[in-house]
Amino acid sequence: MSTRWRTAGAIASSLLLLLLLGVADLTAASIEGRWRLTDQHYGSGASNLAPTERPLRLEFFRDASGLAGRIWPADPSAPPFPWPSFVAEGVPLPVLGEEMLVDPKLERIRIRYRVSPASSDGRELLVTEEYHAVRGGRELEGSVKITALEGGKDRGSYVIHRRFEREP
Repeated sequence: MSTRWRTAGAIASSLLLLLLLGVADLTAASIEGRWRLTDQHYGSGASNLAPTERPLRLEFFRDASGLAGRIWPADPSAPPFPWPSFVAEGVPLPVLGEEMLVDPKLERIRIRYRVSPASSDGRELLVTEEYHAVRGGRELEGSVKITALEGGKDRGSYVIHRRFEREP
């Protein structure tokens, strides 16, 4: 009988250890740090559209106002743009922030902002970006939803899914 209990105890201990290891891998870590885009897909598309040369880089850090960020849309040796930025043809367009929600543990961030393109046709873009750390903080997953507005009315939208890897 004691052998049976020891075997059951060993199995239970092994299962508990495996469970803890699995949970440890699923726990999120802070989004603070510098990230390199490795995967980018439109909607449910399967093609990876992330550039392999000069990938987009994103960085989150604490400053006096809380959590801030910056983005390098192409060459990492070029000066970064403040995040959020909406870059068209290499030039950041003015953004008007509407909402920023940051998880207290800095595991997630969601921001919504408006972009007024250079044309004077009254069109705007409503952009919502969401990111969260996964795989123990080794990766950052997110989405960018871009909605076209004309006269305040929704004229269609699309979603970009992104995955970043943490840089050293």
